[in-house]
Amino acid sequence: MICNTCLTDWPADAFYASNRTKCKECTKAAVRANRAAKIEHYQEYDRMRGSMPHRVAARAEYRQSDAYAVAHRAASERWMARTTLHEKRRSGMTAQPSETNNGKPRKRSAVKASGRQSGEKVKATIHLTVEASQRLTVHAAMMGMDRSELVEQLIRDHLKRFVVSDRGGGASESSLSVPSPPARPRTRLDPE
Repeated sequence: MICNTCLTDWPADAFYASNRTKCKECTKAAVRANRAAKIEHYQEYDRMRGSMPHRVAARAEYRQSDAYAVAHRAASERWMARTTLHEKRRSGMTAQPSETNNGKPRKRSAVKASGRQSGEKVKATIHLTVEASQRLTVHAAMMGMDRSELVEQLIRDHLKRFVVSDRGGGASESSLSVPSPPARPRTRLDPE
């Protein structure tokens, strides 16, 4: 199917069922542009919508629930941890004193080099249930970690069956084949 806006040939699942003339990406862009152009109207609408009696009642009911208590406690702990760390950094304090009782500088312990090189971090998006997300947040807060650190620890501790390795070959001798990126969708303007 071809989008009438970007003139790109997309598969059928790239279109909303309610609008088969404009692809999802063009529809999203149009919605964002419309909201930006009429921001005052939408802000007023959002304020009015948030003050509707059934929404006020739903928020009050949620505040009485266990889910709110867990989420609020986790958010408070994260805020306290960030605030404490920020205050320590701003005041020049560190978590441990740099000198011992006898006045000599504390000797730092040597860091053992791991067999694996730590790779650079990449952003990954995962979709979790609300309960799984809340559990991840609570566990991370209780262990003094952020969610990414906890996920990395879980992967390191529990996903040991398969290993990705590079045997150190040159660029031409690489044992890992990297798939080529997918071709971009064809447009009406592309030559055949």
